[in-house]
Amino acid sequence: MNDDLLGKLLNFTDADLKANRTGNLTEKQRKHLEWEVNKSRILLGLLVFGYLILIYDLVTTVMQNQPITTAMIRNTVGFGIVWSFFGYNFYQKMRYHQKILASNTVESIDGVLWRSEERVFLSSTLHYVGIADKKFRVKTKIYNAFAEDEQYTLYFTNDTILSVE
Repeated sequence: MNDDLLGKLLNFTDADLKANRTGNLTEKQRKHLEWEVNKSRILLGLLVFGYLILIYDLVTTVMQNQPITTAMIRNTVGFGIVWSFFGYNFYQKMRYHQKILASNTVESIDGVLWRSEERVFLSSTLHYVGIADKKFRVKTKIYNAFAEDEQYTLYFTNDTILSVE
């Protein structure tokens, strides 16, 4: 187990770990979660703005008595569908981080850690770590930093690992 590497990858300090042990978020963790909420809001705004530009293009084309091409309609509808999918994901991520901020509590679980991988699509793999029946989806580097079948205490809120010992 490499606590320094996990601390770096999960971006927590000894002060964060100390606060998490008492069930609290630190100001740094709170600001990071607020940034995640704001980042999702910005991305949602950009998606809506982009779609409005496409609609504006269609409307101005009609008002200038120019023919609307099939490609214009396809692009507007196609981008609308794709952007709606991304928008929904950004919205879900934003709501998820808002829930974490609202809960303001940190839970912990200790025990022997397990790791698992799930192959999705053609070449993507999702990585999970967990203790008992609690599992967390993590990035590959974090997954690799954990030693399987070792004793850990994970401090988390919802499904986000905040710190480890």
